[in-house]
Amino acid sequence: MTRLRHLAALLATLALSTGLAATAAAQGGPASPYEITCADFLAATGAPAGSDDNIRGNLMVYWVVGYFYGRFEDVPEANTTPERFAQNAADVVGALRQICPNVPDMPIAEFARNLGNDLETSITGN
Repeated sequence: MTRLRHLAALLATLALSTGLAATAAAQGGPASPYEITCADFLAATGAPAGSDDNIRGNLMVYWVVGYFYGRFEDVPEANTTPERFAQNAADVVGALRQICPNVPDMPIAEFARNLGNDLETSITGN
């Protein structure tokens, strides 16, 4: 049953991110978390809604959330439930805004991996 609940959240994330990715690609910009940096994300937070930068910034938030849901789907302490999706996305935005000014050149994928490693350490104590 747990896998089915997570599947619904992951499918919703995939549908949203696919639409955002298609829009970003059509607008000529990269939408890769391996290319978009913390500085790009921070620039996107002040961009007008619906602009290229804003779309890429939103896509990165949902990519990070999807990464966490995939990585921690079987870890109850991680709270990766469909009911927590909106709060988890808000938490990701908060973490990006707090950490990114200190590491502007860090790709979003590296940010997600590092934050995931920190979460795993805090959950397991290792």
